[in-house]
Amino acid sequence: MRYLVELAYDGTHYSGWQRQEEPIVTIQQTIEDCLTKLWKQKIVIVGCGRTDAGVHASQYFFHVDFDGSISYDLKKRLNQMLPLDIRILNLAASSKQFHAQYDAKKRSYEYHFHTIPNPFKRNTSVFLSKDDIDPILMQEAIDFIGAQTDFKSMCKKPDQYENTNCTIFYLGFRELANSLVFTITANRFLQSMVRLLIARIMEVASGKMQLEELKECFISGNPPKFPVKAFPQGLYLSKVEYDN
Repeated sequence: MRYLVELAYDGTHYSGWQRQEEPIVTIQQTIEDCLTKLWKQKIVIVGCGRTDAGVHASQYFFHVDFDGSISYDLKKRLNQMLPLDIRILNLAASSKQFHAQYDAKKRSYEYHFHTIPNPFKRNTSVFLSKDDIDPILMQEAIDFIGAQTDFKSMCKKPDQYENTNCTIFYLGFRELANSLVFTITANRFLQSMVRLLIARIMEVASGKMQLEELKECFISGNPPKFPVKAFPQGLYLSKVEYDN
């Protein structure tokens, strides 16, 4: 039986999604260890994508195969076993042909800033002084990036991909009470792409980078001189969409 599982997690204390050599603790490793213990067989799960160390997910999916019968509430049992910063939201049987990563059609990320200093948000958001940004320049950077298709210059390791083309369906921001939230939806994302893009947008908005410099990066395919990434704690994988 193949199961599709929806979950959410706070990535603060984890070295990203993907299992690595111990003693590094990751989300995938933590879940696999629980399922291996519960089902008494070696379990490997397949996630819908990777997230970096310290990055969160308000919606994430994985699929898992299990050769056996289940006579208990699997969602409840897993949530009893898992740490409180990883929560199973839903699960259901799926076809054996379904693949959590390859069948995803769209993914959305959110990046959260808080605009008033708040020590309780330090692990889930990044402080931003609105006095340091120009909203007109920020929108110009957003409009330009949203119209691009090749993100070679905004990828940590572009050579590991057959191509670096991505289709952005939406890129924008909304202002909430004492916070600013960016959303980007695309058919795929390259390694560190979102954090690199957010950093460039804010550099343009703060005058640290000229829009023409950003445009030149896309034209040449070369990264900026100092390709700093936005801090991980502000980033959330927020939505994953499938055909059904």
